[in-house]
Amino acid sequence: MFCSLKQRFKEKKLNIIMKKRKKRAKARVYFIALFFFLFLILFILSGNFRITSFAVFSSLSEPEFNQGIYESTFYDNNIKGIRLSEGLSEGFYTSKIFDAGFDSTWENINWKSKTPKKSYIEEISSEIEPKGFNSKSPKRIQSNKNLEFKKISEIAKNTHLILQFRSCSIADCSDANFSDGHVTSPLDLNLVGRYFQYKFTFLTEDLTISPILYNVTINYNIINIPPETELISPENNSEIDTNSAILKTKVYDNNLDKLTVYLYGDNNLLSTFYNISNSTLLTFDWLDLTNGSHNWTVIANDGKANNSTKHYYFNVNIPEEKKEESTTNSKTKRTTSEEETNTNDINTNSEEPIPEIQEIPKENKEELIPEPPKNTTNQQNNALTGFVTFMQDNLVAVNGAIVIFLALVLIYIFIIRKRVRSTS
Repeated sequence: MFCSLKQRFKEKKLNIIMKKRKKRAKARVYFIALFFFLFLILFILSGNFRITSFAVFSSLSEPEFNQGIYESTFYDNNIKGIRLSEGLSEGFYTSKIFDAGFDSTWENINWKSKTPKKSYIEEISSEIEPKGFNSKSPKRIQSNKNLEFKKISEIAKNTHLILQFRSCSIADCSDANFSDGHVTSPLDLNLVGRYFQYKFTFLTEDLTISPILYNVTINYNIINIPPETELISPENNSEIDTNSAILKTKVYDNNLDKLTVYLYGDNNLLSTFYNISNSTLLTFDWLDLTNGSHNWTVIANDGKANNSTKHYYFNVNIPEEKKEESTTNSKTKRTTSEEETNTNDINTNSEEPIPEIQEIPKENKEELIPEPPKNTTNQQNNALTGFVTFMQDNLVAVNGAIVIFLALVLIYIFIIRKRVRSTS
């Protein structure tokens, strides 16, 4: 009896130890998961992590499919999909024409469907049974007078769903033909155009079964077009006879992005305009000009790493009598006309980096100067140097990650100690 009690005590103690180990192992798993989650967040904040995102068109339900054209097909609410009309072996469904709004790259298309098969027994030949004929393989069929044997074979009658598509530049897609047929989803497209349309062909070898189309999804990316600038006045190589010039420029963006516009005079930043809409006229009164050649430059940025830069020259020639009448004003001011820019959108203390322009050659001719440099991180081949650069560029995020990491370590130690005390 004493040995039995001792054995039970050992087993109980062993169970307690095993439970402790399991709890510690589970805590370690949670801690490791939190650790990797933390560094995943840090990696995303670093800017090195990129998720490719597409705009999407989809046909998922009857209202969306009903915007297209059914030919010998219909949407069956019982199965939540498109199928052939009863008693027909062929039919079509053509989608509406999808409009991306701008020229786009149509990346891929995928669809969910079902192409059922049905098996049959078909008679191939029949003959009267000869003597010595082995009747185990063929199937014996009793006729009215003679005993006949018919060889039989199992065949499958199939259904087919075939995709065609086209990318177009005209709203009615009359400038493009449908592609060849495809049967495998998903399918890479890599087409360019503003409009897109797809078509499915439904086929069956048996009128009692039909292919079914449940939904279709199309992924695309709008092609970003850099903004454009129009310098209105002073005109290039023109001459004025005053010590001030009203600079007028108009900016355009085909993608309708909000623009940031930088205005330079003689390579010095005069003013910055924020959140400027497409086709907005901007004006600026540039004062205190001296006799001689001057240049002015406009840089428009769409916030997507696209810049448009243009500059003009003009000459100031003030007659002596006008020099005496002119007054000196050390301050310049900026005004807008036509579509007035909201003053709340103008932030003179913005931390956004101001693009620098190269020295403009002293030649009285119109030409485009190089685009301003973009803020890009230098990519180092050396892994250690790249890591140090990453730590410096993301100092705030790194410090935050270290604090969270230490907090998790302390919480982990506290939980383990508390569990050890409770079980001891």
